[in-house]
Amino acid sequence: MALQIRRGTDAERTAGGGVIFAEGELIYVTDTDALYIGDGSTAGGVKLTDNAGAVLGTYITADTINSTIDLQQDLDLNGNDIIGTGNITIDGTITATGNINIGDDANSDTVDFTAKITSSLTPNADSTYDIGGMSSRWRNGYFTGLVVDGQVDAVSVNADVVADNSTVMVDVSANTFNGDLTGDVTGNVNGNLTGNVTGNVDGDTTGYHTGDVKGSVFGDDSTPIVDAVNNTLSGNLTGNVTGNVTGNLTGDVAGNVTGSVKGTSGNTVLSANVGPVDAELSVLNVTATGSINGNVVGDVTGDVTGNLTGDVKGSVFGDDSTPLVDAVNNTLNGQLVGSVTGNVTGNITGDVTGNVTGNTTGFHTGDMKGSLVSDDSTVRVDGLSGDMYANVLTAEEVETTTLNTLLISINENKILATDGPTPGVTYAAEGGVPFIDFPVSTQPDEVYLTVGETAGLKLSAITDPTNTPSVTLAQAVDGSGNAFTISSGAYRSPTAGFASGSAVQGGDTIFLQLMGAYDGAADVAASQIKLTTTSVASGAIPSTLEIKTTDDDGSTYDGIEISSAKVASTVPVKFPSYTTTDRGNLTAEVGMVIFNTTDTKLQVCTDAVGPTWVDLH
Repeated sequence: MALQIRRGTDAERTAGGGVIFAEGELIYVTDTDALYIGDGSTAGGVKLTDNAGAVLGTYITADTINSTIDLQQDLDLNGNDIIGTGNITIDGTITATGNINIGDDANSDTVDFTAKITSSLTPNADSTYDIGGMSSRWRNGYFTGLVVDGQVDAVSVNADVVADNSTVMVDVSANTFNGDLTGDVTGNVNGNLTGNVTGNVDGDTTGYHTGDVKGSVFGDDSTPIVDAVNNTLSGNLTGNVTGNVTGNLTGDVAGNVTGSVKGTSGNTVLSANVGPVDAELSVLNVTATGSINGNVVGDVTGDVTGNLTGDVKGSVFGDDSTPLVDAVNNTLNGQLVGSVTGNVTGNITGDVTGNVTGNTTGFHTGDMKGSLVSDDSTVRVDGLSGDMYANVLTAEEVETTTLNTLLISINENKILATDGPTPGVTYAAEGGVPFIDFPVSTQPDEVYLTVGETAGLKLSAITDPTNTPSVTLAQAVDGSGNAFTISSGAYRSPTAGFASGSAVQGGDTIFLQLMGAYDGAADVAASQIKLTTTSVASGAIPSTLEIKTTDDDGSTYDGIEISSAKVASTVPVKFPSYTTTDRGNLTAEVGMVIFNTTDTKLQVCTDAVGPTWVDLH
């Protein structure tokens, strides 16, 4: 039956100062659509709403709600259920404690998630429930990690497989497999296989096998090349063989044989390497055509046609049994007709008739009597006067005070180029007569070597630390303006009173290299490298290395000063410039400093892994 509440006009509700309604009594005002509730004391009741028809509807029945109920407070079911057929639409958060049952196991029941899951999805029992089914599969799954205890059935897997020890067994990017493989492999294997293979391999193998292979190997025409049943090898073998070969070998062997070769009786025919030769023949008779490389131990009966390269031990006899080579007395007897190619070590007793073509290395002990005449009959050594004449002299040792040739003369400590046929043409461009001079110095502990008339190269060796050892190259060699000067030396600043061999002092310059050039009038300094001690201790000489240039005549120098404590500069330092994009292409290192032209900042790298660059200003 229908449930009907108390109703009336607003005038009736307020008549007599307002009707006092019972506590909990609902009153609907028909002419204003307002809804009131009585509390037992308020005249006219307490208003709940001005639009009761829209909020509660015209009627409220036991099994039907014809309009929307606007709750002004929580709905407490007080232990009862909400049942029925229809939809529930709620805006907000649903919080439910206890079990939630969705659907009645009918295929028509579905759950549509349009929201995100913000918690873990954990079953209430281990290894009990599934996700999907054999005929109802999920399409794609996206996981950061996947831990599976049990079998994984998949048509394909595009991911690395990592073992428990973090070894990558399947590398997808490199298409490689690392580890032991148990089971059958169907398909091609491209790459190296390290480990044992137990089972049959059906298909071609391209590559090398390192390890044992059990079974026969057949050629493309099904001919057994390796017969595993009879332990035989058939066919041509190309390549190296390491190990023993037992059986007959039919065919040629091209290459080296390392090991013994034995005949049918088991005796060694070719012995293994026992010395500096590759092998030794151990047979009594050898008939050979071609070259024999190695030692021959035993008699050689028969003619030898060809060259013998190596030592021959024993005597050599002529047809009349005369010993031509006497191995007992180490002598050569008889006439030697023909050319001799090679070294002759020992004495030659007798005349040499014929030409000697080649160099003679060694000394002639004994008298050489007579003159030495060149091919044009010019006397080079005069056996009567004892004079020697030569345009070009090549000798290992000549002992003489003065030696004069057509273009050079040696006089005591100087080698001087003499006036040639046209001396004006020969030496005019060089600024004078060139020479090499070993002058006798008047300075203590000083030796000079001077090359060139105007000291184009001058070397001085100084053992007295008060003077400067130096090397001067091309100093004012001529007036062409092309000359330059490189002068270097190591010396001590002359501290008062020290002698040769005294200890170095703080402030001493122990190395100085000056570099300059000829400006058309004089040699002018351009730069220098200088090493100066800062202090002296036992076993240590701290110093400062200067690399500087000069813009004047060498009065002042500017550049870099390096010590064990710092690197200083007397001029501004310009750091390399990069844009932010170009900086990303650098191989960064901690401490690297650049100028960022994008940010117009001087930056330093504090972390090479990132890398991280920090502004310095």
